[in-house]
Amino acid sequence: MARIGHKKSRNGCSRCKERRVKCDERRPCGACVKLHDCCSLLPSSGKDDVSFIDQSHPDARAKRRKETVVAVANPKPRRANLAELSHPVFVSEPFTLVTQPVVGLQPEQAFNWAMDLGLMNHYTSLTSGTLPGASLRVWQSEIPKEAISYPFRMHQILAVSAFHLANLQPSQSQVHFTQALQHQQHAICGINAEVSNVTSGNCHALFAASSLLFIGAFAASTPALHKTRQSEMDSIVDIFTLVRGVNGILGSSKEDIRQGSLGDFMDCVPHRIESELLTLLREKLPEIRRSFPANSTQALADEAIAGLLESIDRALTTTPELTVAIIWPMTLNDGFLALLRGRHPAALVIVAHYCTVLHAAGSDYWFMRGWGRCIATAIAECLAPPWKEYIEWPLAYISEA
Repeated sequence: MARIGHKKSRNGCSRCKERRVKCDERRPCGACVKLHDCCSLLPSSGKDDVSFIDQSHPDARAKRRKETVVAVANPKPRRANLAELSHPVFVSEPFTLVTQPVVGLQPEQAFNWAMDLGLMNHYTSLTSGTLPGASLRVWQSEIPKEAISYPFRMHQILAVSAFHLANLQPSQSQVHFTQALQHQQHAICGINAEVSNVTSGNCHALFAASSLLFIGAFAASTPALHKTRQSEMDSIVDIFTLVRGVNGILGSSKEDIRQGSLGDFMDCVPHRIESELLTLLREKLPEIRRSFPANSTQALADEAIAGLLESIDRALTTTPELTVAIIWPMTLNDGFLALLRGRHPAALVIVAHYCTVLHAAGSDYWFMRGWGRCIATAIAECLAPPWKEYIEWPLAYISEA
């Protein structure tokens, strides 16, 4: 006998069906919004997702804002849905989205066009000038220009802007952080819909959104929000995985991207800038390799060190440390990432040396700030003697820098 007042959900989303809970059938449903999940009721194509410019009736829009704010006021930490990206460039491991409860969020502060306009204004006037890898013109003008055609790209622009605001305004960081995570989740869903079929038409939007997602991944897992050293280590491995995904999109459409508005990312004029840190790394890496015991992981360690040395040699830019911080994760294979996720000491020692570069880049770029010291400290706590001797130099360099 049916319960009085109970309405069975027959068109609920796949997530609610898997969890065997009632779905409210909104698009996205309240449960998926609350859990920061990708809702199957969202439009299947990234081009159909217009949630950042809601064109529905004003009364319905106001009602949804009131319903949504209840769901997002106390979000729970959760992994994002990159594990489900079907394109092979996105490997099987997702990155962690870390969040905190938002205190005092009012209904009028929910996801709406006025707040999004504010985020876009902040992006074009301030955030775009803080981003690496291309000219200000590209970040400020070219990347937003086509965002209307690819809403996932717009969502990631707004996410990075909100993360930047959270960094600049600590007193309002929880509100901005929740905004950022909402937009970033929509961006991931949109990328998910497009990335299985990278074409000459969508590769520019995917590359721009994925590059911004790399920045958002660092900002979303900021060390200040980590509760344990375990989560810090997991987050950096997840970010390494994401960087490989961005590189995969670039690799499959490099010439198309080079001919488009984002060609600045690849056509940088070489600069030979002597970096004291990179010179020291060139000396230290062969030394630690000779100290490693010969075992079954030797080949993986050798390959990772060779990749780091090659990244140093390729760092002919005005920001050589940042270049190495981005390029080296692109060279890592699944075997080394598995060692790192399993806390193998040889892998941890190599990453500790990489942390010196991450620390140097963090002094110039807000989204990387604190990562080098954070991960190096976590590694020191994981290692037992005699492995700790191998990281004395990177720990000393980071503490003195």
